[in-house]
Amino acid sequence: MKPLRSLYFASVAFATLALPGAALAQTNLLLSPSFELGPPNLLWTTTGVLPDWNFGGNLGTTVVSSPGNAADGNQYISFSAGASGGWMSQNFTAVIGQAYTASLYVRYVGTSPGLDVGMYFQVWDANIGPVFVDYIESPLGSPLPSSWTLESVTFTALSAALRFDIDIITVSGVGLGTNIQADLASVTAIPEPSTHAAIF
Repeated sequence: MKPLRSLYFASVAFATLALPGAALAQTNLLLSPSFELGPPNLLWTTTGVLPDWNFGGNLGTTVVSSPGNAADGNQYISFSAGASGGWMSQNFTAVIGQAYTASLYVRYVGTSPGLDVGMYFQVWDANIGPVFVDYIESPLGSPLPSSWTLESVTFTALSAALRFDIDIITVSGVGLGTNIQADLASVTAIPEPSTHAAIF
């Protein structure tokens, strides 16, 4: 099965890039984008804390501390098959009419013996619903590719109140072995092209 992607609204564009070395130059509108402030722990427990992010749903989502193994910083989020139905989100304020890039680093680890874990990476508008929906499903195979990949989407804000959203779903099979991991969530404004006038 190939990874599936669903797209709402024609003005949205997708791009998949390799792991970068340089940080984004524009200001990230999301707080704690690399999940560095939360202590390593399973979320949805009495000790599970992730500052600046809302979360809920099922068990199976973990803040992992692994210096040198994260896409950015020392920590990342790992979603196991048990996280199906779980979600994470953060509200942010946009400028109406401004173009933005939303992005998230994703990788798959473990094996896929018959269970696929899918992720909905999306931005929601409080007035019209989803601005875009990018559906990412772990590919079949053993072992799964484990390099960080950047999922990137461009969109234009039609409202000021928006929400960055991650939703997890188990899409087939039974058993464990597949994890989807995420790091460095980002929403940045796309700068307008600069114009220069030559005076002689």
